[in-house]
Amino acid sequence: EYTSITEFMTGMETELTSLPTWVGELYLELHRGTLTSIAEIKRLNRKLEFDFRDAEFVWTLAALKGNAYPRKDFLEAWKVLLVNQFHDILPGSSIAAVNDQAKAEMSELENRVAEIEGEAHALLAGDIDDGGALSVVNTLSWERTGEMSFVRGDGLLMPQGDIVQSYEDVGHVGHVAVSGLSLPPLGVTSVSSVSSVVKEEASPFTVTDDLVETPFARVRFDEQGRIVSFFDKTAERELVRTDGLFNGLEIGEDVPAVWDNWDIDRDQRHKLAPLGKPVHREVVADGPLQLRIETEYAFGVGSTLKQHVVFHSTTPRVDFDTIVDWNEKYQFLKTRFDLDVLADTARHEIQCGHVTRGTHDNTTWDRAQFDVCAHKWTDISEEGYGVAFLNDCKYACTVKEGTYRLSLIKSGRHPDPRGDEGRHRFAYAILPHQGGFSVESVVRPAYEFNVAPTVIQGKEPVSISLLTVDAPNVIVEAVKWAEDEEAFVVRLYEAGRTGAWTSVRFGVPVASVSETNLLEENGQSVGVVENGVRLYFRPFEIKTLLVRPN
Repeated sequence: EYTSITEFMTGMETELTSLPTWVGELYLELHRGTLTSIAEIKRLNRKLEFDFRDAEFVWTLAALKGNAYPRKDFLEAWKVLLVNQFHDILPGSSIAAVNDQAKAEMSELENRVAEIEGEAHALLAGDIDDGGALSVVNTLSWERTGEMSFVRGDGLLMPQGDIVQSYEDVGHVGHVAVSGLSLPPLGVTSVSSVSSVVKEEASPFTVTDDLVETPFARVRFDEQGRIVSFFDKTAERELVRTDGLFNGLEIGEDVPAVWDNWDIDRDQRHKLAPLGKPVHREVVADGPLQLRIETEYAFGVGSTLKQHVVFHSTTPRVDFDTIVDWNEKYQFLKTRFDLDVLADTARHEIQCGHVTRGTHDNTTWDRAQFDVCAHKWTDISEEGYGVAFLNDCKYACTVKEGTYRLSLIKSGRHPDPRGDEGRHRFAYAILPHQGGFSVESVVRPAYEFNVAPTVIQGKEPVSISLLTVDAPNVIVEAVKWAEDEEAFVVRLYEAGRTGAWTSVRFGVPVASVSETNLLEENGQSVGVVENGVRLYFRPFEIKTLLVRPN
């Protein structure tokens, strides 16, 4: 009997009333390599998703000032990104011509979205050539403090904070790191600018041949540039397992039994070997906010890796900012962290939530999960202490027997015979945290690692906070203008796997609020009290609000 999908699913719901329920992840024991293959497409995908998020937010602010929201421009741009998320493009299992076209389209799209966002900046603050007023945008839904970095540019003013440090990143791009700013949630705030001559404070870091001491940790390196001791001064505990290491860069043969770019064989991790001794190592920045140690490796068939290990004075987070010139075939590059943390499970971020997976090989199902999906973060925690791993464009990792490995580059040769050759740029970080997993200790820092505050320079200073959310485990994922009416849409989700009430207070006058589905349909009115609404979120629940300004 032929039937439609709708009729089939309706029949299952009404006629098959005693089907068993599966709880947890339906893990596909296949095609794990698609989480890593063709790394540049995955990097562009992550960056573009956040670029769109930022652009839609600032254009919502501009539309609230009476400017016409560029729905057509956003629609055309979104279509380009969505096409390039299609199978086999985003998984990295396409032929060479498709990969080349996708990279070109997505790179061009980065510039186009930046142009669209810049148009909103000009409408909010006036033309950049008209004056020296400086404002900073925070597109995250909580107040942002601590160290922030801004890219230097010709003719651009930089925000002034209590402490300022200039530095160059691993790609030799100039930045200014600032602390002492307080950015309102989902808002723009006017700030002072840095003078042309900045007096930097003294460095709080101590550096010897193999030892670094920061306000948070004492860290010792071996001759290969790997961390062999990481002592958390606050918790007074060693984080590196006995005879273990942190940031152990490893490379090994990767020739799966079938399907080069699709698959990874379970024994691949046993083929990994250290990258070797560095050819160059030096301190390239030592200031009041950051210490940067540059390390260079040469390996394989003319490949090189240059990395900045970045320590901070305002956070225990340690960053690994990396550039790889890759010329390898059938090789897999990973980084390894051997943790002295007792955890039978690890949490891995997925879209609007996370999944929990075992860190052991007790069953065949456990053994099959040797390379698993994770978005911005993975967290390994005891009840009262944990370590989070953050990244800015990677999607696969392994957590087994106390060791975390992040998959960096996989170079199969089918269906694209070039083996992902070329230049790769990525960053990852380790973040020890007091207490077990929480949204404040893991999820928010992962967003901050991926989303930089942006500067608006123009004639007029800008100060506005669109809305606030008082529950720390509820995150605003998107703010955009409505598709079919003059209103704005706020999409929120519960990120900690725990139900919570939250109050959403709006910074602009609101006439009414409706809760809709994801397509902005079937709106149900929500009572507005004192220019806000109160909502209950089930664990991991996503809500969409249609907000009509007054």
